Amino acid sequence: MPALAKTQVPILCYHEVDRAGDYFAVSHTHALHKQRAIAPQGGASGIAANRLYLNGRYETDEEYENRLNDDMAETQRLFEENLGHPAKAMVWPYGMCSGASLRAAKAHGMQATFLLDGGINEAEPSYMTYVRRIIMGDNITVKKLETLLTKDHDAWDSKPIRMVQLDIDQLYKKDAKAFQ
Repeated sequence: MPALAKTQVPILCYHEVDRAGDYFAVSHTHALHKQRAIAPQGGASGIAANRLYLNGRYETDEEYENRLNDDMAETQRLFEENLGHPAKAMVWPYGMCSGASLRAAKAHGMQATFLLDGGINEAEPSYMTYVRRIIMGDNITVKKLETLLTKDHDAWDSKPIRMVQLDIDQLYKKDAKAFQ
């Protein structure tokens, strides 16, 4: 058998696993598994969930949505080309998504999306948008697994929390009368 280029090995492995039918390959985006500047102060975060801050300004909503849709389209093109079918699920990089990224995933045929939250998934179709997942290290014990799968294993699941994100740049106006 001829030597394979590094980029061919994962595709062939996924193809064999996918074709067997017991498991299926899911998308982790095409090029959104990065952290980039999302604020003028230089703060970085996952780019699937946030508009970028580039060249002294935020991406517009249209630019952000186009970037997401272009990425999803390329993902589906590569799935079709290499596996013969589109991806049916999205595993969000860093477990982070936004309303815009969820809409793009749905528009491109994703039937489920996976976050990076612990806890229990409910057996209802509405929960397919926000399927909880966990990352297990190589030294997992039965006790640790039990803790990871328990609903109240972290503060996010233990207490009701309400949060709001407000981009002050979208609100700020130089005209002081605009705030009255």
